[in-house]
Amino acid sequence: MVQKTMDIDLLVIEDSLGKFVEEKFIDHAPYKNIAIETIQNTKFGNNNPGWIHVSKADILAWHHCLEDRTQSFFMDLPKLREFYLKNKHKYRHIITRTGVCAKTHPRNCLIPWEDIYDYVGYEYVEIPYKENG
Repeated sequence: MVQKTMDIDLLVIEDSLGKFVEEKFIDHAPYKNIAIETIQNTKFGNNNPGWIHVSKADILAWHHCLEDRTQSFFMDLPKLREFYLKNKHKYRHIITRTGVCAKTHPRNCLIPWEDIYDYVGYEYVEIPYKENG
């Protein structure tokens, strides 16, 4: 219910304070850029706003699920949104037509990870997978 009403993925309770988390799972190593979804669906002309505009989350958790580990980046989503809105004209925008995006063709703004780190900041966590046996 929380996901539908507030467009968030997860609620984390810490010290009796709730933090809402928007989660993104990517099945490859990080590219040089983070893809900020600006329009959710361009394929059918819906042009619904992407998560950068509609999510009410406090934190963006961006996970790269690799063969031997997960690389996770945690950042302040309102701060990322503010940075994006002030600087979106400086970056390349693309429509993705491959993989899971082939169904909807979302529009993304590509922002280098270095810029995210410099202007928004993030916490990085790497979780190695435990081998069986």
